[in-house]
Amino acid sequence: MEAHSYTAPARVKALLVPLGNISESAFKKYVGKVRSSFEVRLVDVTPTENSLFNPQGFPNGRVIYDFQLSLNDQESIFLHDFEPFRKTFVVIGITDDPNCSNDDIIKLSKLYKSSITHTAIVFSSKSENESNGGKIFYQSKTNIETILCDITRNFLNDLAAYLSSFQHITLRSPGTIGSNDRIKTMETKKKRISSGSSLSLSLGDSSNPKLSLSSSTERRQSKVKGRQLKILGNLYLLAGKYNNALKEFNDAVPLLRTCSDYLWLGSTLEGIGVCLVMLTFLGVPYQMPSSLNSVLHTTLTIPTPSSTPASTPRNSMAINGNSATPSSDISRFSTPELIHHLTVKVLYYYEISQNDHEDYVPQLVYCESILRFVKFMCVVNIGGGFNNSTIDHIVRGKKIYPKLQNSLFDKMDILKFSNKILTVQLKDMDILSQAKIYSSLASIYGDLNLLRKRSFILRTLFVSLIPELSNNDHSTKTYELSELLDTILSIYGIGRSPETALEDSFASRWVQLHKSVIQLCIIICSKVGDNRRVILFKSLLLTRYSDSLTDNEQSRLLTEIQSICRANDLPFTYFDPFLVRNIEIIKPINTPKKQKQASITNNKEDPFIYNPYAKPISSDGVYLVQDEFVEFQISIQNPFAFQLNINDIQIDQFETFRNHFVIQPKAINTLSVLAKPLKSGTAQISSINIKVFDCQLQSFKIAKTLKSEVVRKLKNDKSFHSKVLEEYEENLTKNRVDGKVNTDELTLNVISAQPNIQILSKPDHLMLLEGGSEKLQLTIKNNSPVPANHLEFSVWDSTIDPLKNVLNNKGLPANEVYEIEFFLFKNPLKIINEIAEIKPYETITLDLEIQGKRGMHQVNLILDYGNKVEDEIYTRRVEVPIRVMVNPSTDLAGCDVIPLVQQVDSKRGDVWEYINSQKDCNITDFALFLVDLRNVWNKTLNVNIDYDGFGVKESIVPLETKRILIPIRRIQIQDDDNLKMVPNLSNRQYILPKITKAEDQFIREAFWYREEILKKLRGAWSVGDVKGEIEFRGIRLSQRMLSVLKVDKVDIKVDVEEAVDKKGLHHVLQTDEFFNVSIEIRNNSSNDIGGILRNIPIASNYGSIDRRLLFNGVLQQPLKNSIKPGETVKILIGAVILEKGEYEWGVTLDEFDTEQSHIARNPLRIRAF
Repeated sequence: MEAHSYTAPARVKALLVPLGNISESAFKKYVGKVRSSFEVRLVDVTPTENSLFNPQGFPNGRVIYDFQLSLNDQESIFLHDFEPFRKTFVVIGITDDPNCSNDDIIKLSKLYKSSITHTAIVFSSKSENESNGGKIFYQSKTNIETILCDITRNFLNDLAAYLSSFQHITLRSPGTIGSNDRIKTMETKKKRISSGSSLSLSLGDSSNPKLSLSSSTERRQSKVKGRQLKILGNLYLLAGKYNNALKEFNDAVPLLRTCSDYLWLGSTLEGIGVCLVMLTFLGVPYQMPSSLNSVLHTTLTIPTPSSTPASTPRNSMAINGNSATPSSDISRFSTPELIHHLTVKVLYYYEISQNDHEDYVPQLVYCESILRFVKFMCVVNIGGGFNNSTIDHIVRGKKIYPKLQNSLFDKMDILKFSNKILTVQLKDMDILSQAKIYSSLASIYGDLNLLRKRSFILRTLFVSLIPELSNNDHSTKTYELSELLDTILSIYGIGRSPETALEDSFASRWVQLHKSVIQLCIIICSKVGDNRRVILFKSLLLTRYSDSLTDNEQSRLLTEIQSICRANDLPFTYFDPFLVRNIEIIKPINTPKKQKQASITNNKEDPFIYNPYAKPISSDGVYLVQDEFVEFQISIQNPFAFQLNINDIQIDQFETFRNHFVIQPKAINTLSVLAKPLKSGTAQISSINIKVFDCQLQSFKIAKTLKSEVVRKLKNDKSFHSKVLEEYEENLTKNRVDGKVNTDELTLNVISAQPNIQILSKPDHLMLLEGGSEKLQLTIKNNSPVPANHLEFSVWDSTIDPLKNVLNNKGLPANEVYEIEFFLFKNPLKIINEIAEIKPYETITLDLEIQGKRGMHQVNLILDYGNKVEDEIYTRRVEVPIRVMVNPSTDLAGCDVIPLVQQVDSKRGDVWEYINSQKDCNITDFALFLVDLRNVWNKTLNVNIDYDGFGVKESIVPLETKRILIPIRRIQIQDDDNLKMVPNLSNRQYILPKITKAEDQFIREAFWYREEILKKLRGAWSVGDVKGEIEFRGIRLSQRMLSVLKVDKVDIKVDVEEAVDKKGLHHVLQTDEFFNVSIEIRNNSSNDIGGILRNIPIASNYGSIDRRLLFNGVLQQPLKNSIKPGETVKILIGAVILEKGEYEWGVTLDEFDTEQSHIARNPLRIRAF
């Protein structure tokens, strides 16, 4: 509560102290609960044994507690008998120990002897000691309001006993007890009285014969009686019985006035004013004290404030003229007006009491009386009058909201009273009292928005504190300056936190004034030996005012902070909360990837282990491995003019490698920090722990960018902080920067420990011939304690990318696409010995075989490995590059297919020997496949070629081309009219080129007939011990070649039925001799065939055969029945040759439905003699 509130004399000071072993946090929490119930209604208090302060006498009353945590009345003990409200009456022990006993109450009584009531509140669910004489209360069974009602009853009982002690003692004024602090001014009293008061008073009380006493004895008795009544009124005021207090004060006024006891009379009149406010607060009607008629019955000369344009008849401070105020007019005054008149009288009596060498007013009483009334005027001014909200603020300290309407007191009225304090020299007061008075006066000026006056007062306080502090022995007397310093900092606007709030960072500041005030605070703290606050103030300069400090000043402040800390073994906090600007992780070279369920298959069952189109099946993100180092890049800023020494950087959930860095002045550096995660899971890095210089390890959030919220440009009435330094220190230690900058967070996935495979040895550069192969070995080792039980090998070679580029040509026909994809999927590397697992720290050797692939210069063996646990696999990849040079060995220069029509003696060559060895075959069932093979290597190649049991061995010298003859049985493919499409090895979407149906049919036939050849055709070469295979996929078939290779759909054979001699291709017959021509028709298709059979005999000289050849029947005749698939029909035609010569007998079959013609492949050749 406000220490200088007008109703402070009606508050009971109660000290809250920790009892037992209660923790600081618990004590603070319970103190908050107790403070929330500071007001106790007398109607809720149990009646007391003594009737004097019995709450039933005035049930509307209130006991208002002022709970405090420290004794701050030690400097004003000499005033306790004069103004009892300054005394700490109640001591309450706060504990959570259920074993609290009366012994603890006795200890409190011995420790705080001046207090009259000692109790304890136990915040515990257990209550073992219920018999405690009503002094120990358990909050678990009773709410805090009821407990305070019981404590209030004890206080009222003890207050009655305390009052009885005044009956047998003489009440002396503070001046006779030991205080010598008279009011000292720089002018004479008369001048100050006439000039300082806002009223011109005609006062002559002491010369009034009606008020004089007959003897000194009666005067002394009146003084004693008046003082006792005044003290009783003060105690009634504390007890909440405001009507009784008003009566006692009213009775004391005439007694004190008749004996000219002006000091006690002034205090009594002030008590009456407090009673009037409290009764108004309660809404209890009261009768105007009769004593006021005589006291205020005087001529009042009230100057009209002509300088105030807003003066109205409502303003009681603007009464016209020099008018007498009769006693009958006093009842017409409002409460604030009465208090104003009473205060004028109080100050008058206080000032004239200075003529007495014993009963004079102390400086503290005089100044605080003025402050209480000025506070009263200020609240009425701000609140727009004496209304419920202002009364609540005066009594209860509730928040008040400013109103712009006219009030009873304007600023000029308030300043006239507040200026009285400035005429008093306060240097003889104790330092704490000076600080309180100056601070309250500064607070009043702040409330009135008189900022320059406020600044002047506080600077005056600071200047006066320095010599006072220098003259004291700090070892025997310590000053608690935190509250004062925080108040001063708040008033000057230094309480704003630009390092934590964006709004505060844009608020206007008087930088030089702030620096001057902070320098004064540093000097004061240095004088009292408070090194911790010296460090905080110097740090504050670097945090908030570094831009206004020179480079030398910044360096000097750092040096001073470090020297103080080293000399006193004190920690200090680094002063830049935005030290960390960014953090990134350098992606490790070989990070594990999480494999999806679809990829967890057996290598043997995966037909596409060598798939150049295969993409890694993994989830997004980077996975870190537990206990494996990773590199972080942390951006650190140094806005100061000195170097920063980073002595340690730590990251939560990581173990960092010991590091030390130096950041140059006014720079932002990126630091590389090695760290390894300590456990698996999700690691969220929102802050980094850094030790700068010899500071304690601090947590710094990642300050990315300044927030872009719109800052209000209107003046912001920000409430002053009560603990500026403490909040500043918390801002640094807790790094509260979220209100000013956008902070960042780095989320990382950490998996459990994984295997780590190392390549110990790999092959050197190899040279191969195309089609050749070479075996090699690869040694690998598992360098981790985790087994690698998931191994997946794959291969990449340098031909993949060029072949993919060729495939991008959308105009390629399907057969060419197949050929390119065939070579694309051709695996040049094989693993001979398969392995399923590599145990921890095991070394194994892989046996490999590499084959020469045309155009290849490098092949990579890729191993994806990991540790499979419950169908969850994280794999790493290791690649072994093998450099190779593949030289060409053979080249397919060309090929052709020719038909065979003449039987040749088997002794004339391997081809004919092979053909003649085939049973049930004619020579026309074969074709001769010609292959032109070229040796492009620089050594002789031994070539072996095999086709369906036929073998050829040749030696080809360098750069020689040899034609190799291979007999091939004609190929029959069922339903070749509906051949399948050319396969797509990559399963890619294939866009059909714009070709005709006939062209598409040719492509299909050429592809499938060639595939039939390649199934049986094998070739190999050798050069010494080096062996390899011949690649025949360069074979291309033309339309003519296809017609030779294909078995006809309708096979027509023409022959002489009788056995006759043959010479070469001709059958030898005699002229004029009858013979039969046998025509066999076989249906090799899948459909029935019907049509017209045409016989076409011709002479070799192409002459007419009408006179040379006779035949029986017709040459053209339809087939009687359709020929079923696979069926053979034989037709005979008789004929006679009349003239010798050579003849040919050809046959054709013209189908009815398809209009196709089938010709006998070998016509019948006849030579007649």
